[in-house]
Amino acid sequence: MEKIYNADEIGQRILNGDGGSWIREPYEKETVLQLDRFHIYQEIKRKLKEKEAQKTVTELFEAKKIEEMLEYILIYRDSVCGDDESDKRSSNAKKLYEYLAKNKEGLLPYQEGG
Repeated sequence: MEKIYNADEIGQRILNGDGGSWIREPYEKETVLQLDRFHIYQEIKRKLKEKEAQKTVTELFEAKKIEEMLEYILIYRDSVCGDDESDKRSSNAKKLYEYLAKNKEGLLPYQEGG
């Protein structure tokens, strides 16, 4: 079945993405960017190998405590920092922090003021 959409009647555009910088370029300033939940959870699991850290970050995210979540990641990063260069926990936590902080405006669903 064919559908016809009248683009002039669109009141708000929501762009759900992975946080890549390329996705922001072709759209109008009025477009609301939202980080896809799948990618958020995927990055938490990829960057934090310790289950307790994953759980805490996920719980803070789901409770919409974004500032506390980011602060926790920094504290975790500092707590696992060491001299062993093969231990990537600190650098991975830093990457997770940077990813989430860079996309902070899109962490909360647009309906909730994100």
